[in-house]
Amino acid sequence: MSSPEDLTPPGAPENAIAVTDKYAPEESQYFFGPFRFVPHTRLLLADGQPVTIGSRAFDILTLLVARAGSVVSKEDLVRHTWPNTFVEEHNLRVNIAALRRALAAVAPGMAFIATEIGRGYRFVAPVSVETMVIAPVANSPANLPKDLGVIGRADDIEAVVRQLATARLVTIVGAGGVGKTTVAAAAARRAAALGQTVTFVDLSTVGDPQLAPIAIAAALGAATYPNALDAAVAALRLQPGLVVLDGCEHLAHVVAVSAERLHKLASAASILATSRAPLGLSQEHVYWLQPLASPRPDVALRVDEALAFPAIELFVIRARQRNGYELCSGDAPVVADICRLLDGIPLAIELAAARVITLDLTTIRALVSNSLALLAHGPRSAPLRQQTLTATLDWSYSLLSEDEALILRSVSVFAGYFGADDAIAVVANAHLSPPKSRPASRH
Repeated sequence: MSSPEDLTPPGAPENAIAVTDKYAPEESQYFFGPFRFVPHTRLLLADGQPVTIGSRAFDILTLLVARAGSVVSKEDLVRHTWPNTFVEEHNLRVNIAALRRALAAVAPGMAFIATEIGRGYRFVAPVSVETMVIAPVANSPANLPKDLGVIGRADDIEAVVRQLATARLVTIVGAGGVGKTTVAAAAARRAAALGQTVTFVDLSTVGDPQLAPIAIAAALGAATYPNALDAAVAALRLQPGLVVLDGCEHLAHVVAVSAERLHKLASAASILATSRAPLGLSQEHVYWLQPLASPRPDVALRVDEALAFPAIELFVIRARQRNGYELCSGDAPVVADICRLLDGIPLAIELAAARVITLDLTTIRALVSNSLALLAHGPRSAPLRQQTLTATLDWSYSLLSEDEALILRSVSVFAGYFGADDAIAVVANAHLSPPKSRPASRH
């Protein structure tokens, strides 16, 4: 017995809609009342939210809407909905009734399906039609950031890959420069190597939150008008895969809404996001990415012991790529100090290693301990926000609210460690805004 999604059988009317999962470059979407109806992705939306109807009712609606204003015979409806199968007319009436109830539950004052006694049924609501153009996304990781070699993150990559295997929405969370993009790109390459379609969306370059859904749809090769997010959902339903949303922190709310829609409506797709804070979705699995491990201070290390620490290994490999540097036992404590002073942040370590060409290690250590100016020049191939540590700090500062920025400036009077009481005493003199009620959590 054929399924309701099979192609319309021979003998069916020419204008019957064939519901199929195969890719079509141009597909129609229909609008009536508060509904958006997308047959090729089997979506019925009301004000952007999915409306649940049975598969037979969906097929009936497809044919009725395609011939809106015209009578569709019972025979045509049965032939389209139950191809090559004998069914009683009662089955058609039951599904028509269920369809009417579903539509009336959303728009109780509107008439949608009229019964033409002895003839069939007619869709009577006004219908407008638009064409969605969806381009296939290549099954290639070509749009991922350049692979410069991942150092010290094998366990993190494996953990993210495992999470994606069981959870379809994972967010890598960590401080600026800690390597979120690196780990996400490596996990995406693993997915691509296994045959998954991978789409990488760099949201760090999107300044206007309203443009985030457009950027996602464009990366998926979907139409960005009239509704980019619906088009992105349709593209993912036609060609499921992994979508990487990189650099979400400055667009947190709109990205959370977009990710939630994609997760809910494209059930075969997976989403991997990177952000400095969780998106706050109930379906979200958060992976907290920590800085690279460095040795404790005042610990004597042989060269092989020092290179067992990922932070030192990264420094040495990047310095070697610059000028052939090799770690010796006398340098190990100095390199360890540099990595520790930089809190194990990979971006900062790479920027410091790049200075080995012009400065000796003790000078780099002294400069790192007193100023970040040393870390002002990074690779041009990196995202703009990561080309210098100053750019990363500027990016982080721009994400603060006015009060948060004021608090940070206030506590910057401290030259070293300080306690909560010290901070409260300093901030007490700042002119902060009156407290506001916090928005409800998404959880």
